[in-house]
Amino acid sequence: MANHHHTTILQSFPFFVQIRIIMLIAKHSVESFQNVLTAFSSLGLAAKTPDVPKKLNFHELTVKSLTKIHMYQNLLSLSLSAGNLEALYLRGMEEYFKNENIFQGLEYLHLAAQGFYDNAIYLYGIIMLSRGQSSNRHPNVRFTKLESQQSKIRWLLAKHQDFYSWSKSQKI
Repeated sequence: MANHHHTTILQSFPFFVQIRIIMLIAKHSVESFQNVLTAFSSLGLAAKTPDVPKKLNFHELTVKSLTKIHMYQNLLSLSLSAGNLEALYLRGMEEYFKNENIFQGLEYLHLAAQGFYDNAIYLYGIIMLSRGQSSNRHPNVRFTKLESQQSKIRWLLAKHQDFYSWSKSQKI
């Protein structure tokens, strides 16, 4: 009875507000997204707008194992077609490692790396190097973002070291 009341209230919101609600939930986690859609089916239409699958947050699955990925295959497929980088990375890992479909896995990882998804850049680079291939064979994958981040980290560490040395000399 209480769920029906909340569903009625959600349906009374303008459609753009429903989209905003579901998009915020999608950004939080794919598990939350699926739970809310199960509990409040009235948000289903808002969830089908093109921007929502692109914003789905699969981060929890990218840092854990692939064991839970089967629970989200429909959302993963929808997000893949929307160009979600985490979804491309997950599908690439699933194909490459779990299904042992090397070619398809590399294709998904390559697409995620092209979109500058850091985990994909790293994994794709490691795989290509371990296979005896360099990024020169795939010029569309740019490692500049990762190299830029590494340069910033080195600069900050050097700056910190300089401050640490200065503060010791000043006895701060």
